[in-house]
Amino acid sequence: MSEETAHPTVESISQPREATQPAANREPARLDPDAFGLACGLFWAGAVALLGLTARFGWGERWEQLLADMYRGFSETLSGLLIGAAWAFVDAFTSGYVFAWSYNRLLETRR
Repeated sequence: MSEETAHPTVESISQPREATQPAANREPARLDPDAFGLACGLFWAGAVALLGLTARFGWGERWEQLLADMYRGFSETLSGLLIGAAWAFVDAFTSGYVFAWSYNRLLETRR
């Protein structure tokens, strides 16, 4: 057994061979619009629900008012939180999907 295989270097462990190529030689990654939209939707729906919950305790009441203006039916009640989270999911899913789709189209025109 050679000394190199017995004691691999830090570089050989931490970086796969593909990652050692210069960035200019790699293709930019495409985004999956469905997955990106779903991630955006879930994240924003959770954030809106969390902001509504904190408004119950007197924190972020201005945010609650702003979100109530944006999402009809949103309030700090349980049903209002669910309605607001549903609106937020649809809003962010659509935005994330359009963003990923646009990114992929612009990436194609760059080639």
